[in-house]
Amino acid sequence: MSEFLNGGNMKNIKDALDALLIKYKVEFLVFFGIFILVFSSKKMYSVSASKGNVEQWVNITNQMFYGGSDFLFSYGPLYWLVGGSSSQYSVVSYWAAILFISVISAAFWSLIVKLVHNARAYMYLGLAFFLFFSTVAIPSAFYLLPFALIVYFEFSKEKPMALGARGMIALGVLVGFLFYVRFFYGLVGVAVFGSYFFIRLFSEKKISGLLCFVAATLVSYVFVGLVIFHDAASIVNYLIVNKNLSFGNSVDMTLDVVNSKRSLIAVFLVVAVLNIYLLLRRRALLLTVNVLLLLLFKLGFSRTDHYLSYFVMPVAAMALVMVFDKSRIGRVLFLMVMVALYYLAANPSFPGAPTKDSLLPGTDFSVEYEGRMQSIYADFKLDESFLARIGKSTIDVYPYNNEYAFANKLNYAHRPSFQNYMTLTPTLDSMNKVFFESSERPRFVLWTGGLNCIGVDCNVFDGFDNKYSLNEDPLTVNAILMNYHVVGISKGVGGVPLALMEANEEAREDQVETTLSETAMTFDKWYKVPKVAGGVVKVIPNFELTLYAQLKNLLFRGNILKIRYKLVSGDVREYRLNVLSSKSGVWITPLLDNFEFSGDVVDSIMFVSDSSRYFRPELKAKWIGMPLSSVHNKPLALSVVSTSVEGALKSAVVSCEGNLDLMNGVSPAPTKLLESNFLKVQGWLAYSTKNGMLFDKTYLTLTDEKGKKLFILAKGEPRADVGAVFKNTVLNAAGFKSLMDLSALSGDYKLGMGGLHGSEFFNCSQFEIPLSVER
Repeated sequence: MSEFLNGGNMKNIKDALDALLIKYKVEFLVFFGIFILVFSSKKMYSVSASKGNVEQWVNITNQMFYGGSDFLFSYGPLYWLVGGSSSQYSVVSYWAAILFISVISAAFWSLIVKLVHNARAYMYLGLAFFLFFSTVAIPSAFYLLPFALIVYFEFSKEKPMALGARGMIALGVLVGFLFYVRFFYGLVGVAVFGSYFFIRLFSEKKISGLLCFVAATLVSYVFVGLVIFHDAASIVNYLIVNKNLSFGNSVDMTLDVVNSKRSLIAVFLVVAVLNIYLLLRRRALLLTVNVLLLLLFKLGFSRTDHYLSYFVMPVAAMALVMVFDKSRIGRVLFLMVMVALYYLAANPSFPGAPTKDSLLPGTDFSVEYEGRMQSIYADFKLDESFLARIGKSTIDVYPYNNEYAFANKLNYAHRPSFQNYMTLTPTLDSMNKVFFESSERPRFVLWTGGLNCIGVDCNVFDGFDNKYSLNEDPLTVNAILMNYHVVGISKGVGGVPLALMEANEEAREDQVETTLSETAMTFDKWYKVPKVAGGVVKVIPNFELTLYAQLKNLLFRGNILKIRYKLVSGDVREYRLNVLSSKSGVWITPLLDNFEFSGDVVDSIMFVSDSSRYFRPELKAKWIGMPLSSVHNKPLALSVVSTSVEGALKSAVVSCEGNLDLMNGVSPAPTKLLESNFLKVQGWLAYSTKNGMLFDKTYLTLTDEKGKKLFILAKGEPRADVGAVFKNTVLNAAGFKSLMDLSALSGDYKLGMGGLHGSEFFNCSQFEIPLSVER
């Protein structure tokens, strides 16, 4: 090693490194693999680690970083290095802990795997790992690393490895440091190295190495303590505290339980079998293993609820020593130890003791499959009236949430493509259509709210990816609405509405469609929706993809297509649209939002694309009408129109405090309305913002060319922004909205605003917006 360190040039250093890598190839490969695995996957979070228990120590393990107090406890002042803290002190301490855990885990397993590889004992390591470890970052590695080292010294070569003074000093420095991670870790290090090298004195006849180890341990313990502690006296006090904690815990922290005789017999068998092997094959480890077994037995069974983590698991790792020399007797004895340890792990040593049974499945298969699925989705319970009506009849759940079928043990008979946001193509949609039109269709369909429907008053057709669920698989929707009728409406998880639909007596395979008109369209332009007497209006757009789009679909992904609906009320709604399924028809009006299948009337639509290169700019679209008796329009909430203001005895013209904010969704401006247009106006009006007073009623006015006025009574609308601006919450009620049907009017008008206060009507002088209604 000294020649390596004192090499005269870089070539010598490189050659020495290459030689080391070749000589310890397996060790380096395992170390690197485990290190990367742990380092890349280990995360530490800030948690309330002492909440609900009395473990106060976990909140002050970082005391070396702040204040003047020293942390004196069995968990050492460096215990944060293994994650023992409610929260890491800093980003530096966080990554130091991750690094420490990764290095210790990698070092431990590189030694063990090398010996397993030499002995070709892979199956035995796999057995122990499966039964007891389950992860490479095992806590036992922090105190079993010294044992792994001496086993490596003993088995890696034909003769035990001899360590010089430097090696013994290095081991002593490591042990002195480990005392401050956790006192027990250092104690195990002293016991393991001390006992092992003591036994080797009788064969090597040299005490200098052992003396170097003891001296290095003492010096390391003192030096690290001086660095960590604020008060030098804490170095001694740390010993005193741990001596007393250990004794006190063993006497007064015991549980009031009795360990079963069988578990103690299992412990005896483990100890006995290990000793038999050591007596027969490896006497040099006899003292070390028994000292370690004694420490682990006391730690694990002293309070006795810790025996799994402090006896069973670490002893399972120690037992691997029996397979390292390739002897048949060692491997047989190893299996005997595994059986005894498995019994200890799988059977409680006392009533209520924790267990670990790796052979036990994570699922309780004593419960029938239907019962297990029902318990998984217990919150998806249906109303009893639904269950009584469904009985044992077949049922499908649309568009998704088949959890209801399993939670209620329903006779689930699903369509071919069973979740609608993955239907996507007309071919799959057609398969579902055929299913619902066939004699094999289920008796019932449970229609659930869309993914974005998350409350009692939600739009049940707000679907996945901000799509309108009636456009996801339009052929399937047609088939359901044509062949089923609603027999009940209820609430599901989170209060989301559900509709139970029952099949009509006869299945219908053909839907009567009426072509209303054809329109040449472009993107980003509004198009009027044709009227139809009853039923639904759909549009079938012929979107043509460019060559760029076809290549993009093949090599990358498609672009986003959206549709905007302008309601007759003036509101605009936008949904993402499926490109492929749109050729089967896009639902237009009424725009349904509930399971009574009523919806707002749509005045016009617009197609919007996020790319000008994906679709050809012009397209042809066919409007069709479909008679569906279950679907109907919502009545419009039109404002009341009159030729006078009820209750007004006098009037005045004043400059009002208020504003006309929006006309049909845009800022007020001279406006032209075509036939059948509706006018929606929104704004706010106050009698006095200074005094926080409102008008009794708010009106809009339409004045024709002859000066004749119409008064339109507006409805209140919350306007918290107005209250915030004037710092008076009374003005939150100053908002208004009004929807006017101007289909009976024609000519030029001026839109104004006014308010009734008491018996006086105030006309607002500043509002005279030109409005032209053309016929």
